[in-house]
Amino acid sequence: MAIWYKVDLTRHVLFIIPLVFIQLAVIIAVVLILSVWNVRYRDIRHGLPFLLQCWMYASPIVYPLSMVPEKWRTLYLLNPMAGLIDNYRLILLQGKPLNLYEIIPACVFAFFGLPFAYYYFKRSERSFADII
Repeated sequence: MAIWYKVDLTRHVLFIIPLVFIQLAVIIAVVLILSVWNVRYRDIRHGLPFLLQCWMYASPIVYPLSMVPEKWRTLYLLNPMAGLIDNYRLILLQGKPLNLYEIIPACVFAFFGLPFAYYYFKRSERSFADII
């Protein structure tokens, strides 16, 4: 698509690699926690699509981060996906380097959330057979 839309890729495209790994850690942590909740609370499976859709609209996917008012931007960037998605946009479409300030919440969530989610999943996994 970059060729079709005539987007020039710069050397900053190499920053995509760490972004993908941070995003992968964030998503795995969220999936592990939600999967435990899905087993433990059966009705949550009906609400998960709505929750994920709300999370999509709370992330700058269909609109740029610049549309968020400046006074709310710090609070908005607590969403770990907001900084990641905006950095993808910066690197791929604008050819700019990473904005480290924006990905700090995602890094913190990945660093602390993934081990916690794994521990929570492993601890809860023992009772899955009894619940199902």
